[in-house]
Amino acid sequence: PETLPQILSALRNVPVGVDLFLSTDTQVKRDEIARLASAWDKGAVEIRVLPNRGRDIGAKFVGFADVYARYDIFLHLHTKKSPHGGAPLARWLDYLLDNLVGSPEIARSALALFDDPRIGIVFPQHLFEIRGILNWGYDYELARKLMARMNVEIDKNRVLEFPSGSMFWGRSAAIRSLLDLNLSYEDFATEAGQVDGTLAHAIERIVLMAA
Repeated sequence: PETLPQILSALRNVPVGVDLFLSTDTQVKRDEIARLASAWDKGAVEIRVLPNRGRDIGAKFVGFADVYARYDIFLHLHTKKSPHGGAPLARWLDYLLDNLVGSPEIARSALALFDDPRIGIVFPQHLFEIRGILNWGYDYELARKLMARMNVEIDKNRVLEFPSGSMFWGRSAAIRSLLDLNLSYEDFATEAGQVDGTLAHAIERIVLMAA
């Protein structure tokens, strides 16, 4: 809840109507989020209490899997905190918000890219502090098995590109193959502060491949 006002302020830069789909993990936080979002006048607001498994990835691809059929274009944001990264990663949330919806011009230019029907995902350049350390980590085997379920074979030796930080604009049709995996919350590990090697980390790395 403490991060939501910043996100709602940034979303006001989007030059079209915006329906909000918000998730949290307790009724107490849901009530606070409802209060914070009560003044939202750019569209509808729906708040769901979801299990704290899979972080934002679980919410995006399981908790709100039913939503995408109603929309051509979506924007994934989350209340990102990366305490394991110390000061260098403290500005990651601000950086991603700035580069996705930091001004009316930025939001408009991102949306304009979808005029090209071949565009499925629009995401920012990586935060400077992590550009030299982007890799598969311990996620490759999980990712390979997921892509195999989409009948796609991936190669660990090819350059890996993905929306680091897991915030991006997207076309609903572009993530259909991920949604069609019919993942459940039970597929995701119990939350324990993991920094790598989970199903959520693997899905973050294959978003562009799925598209």
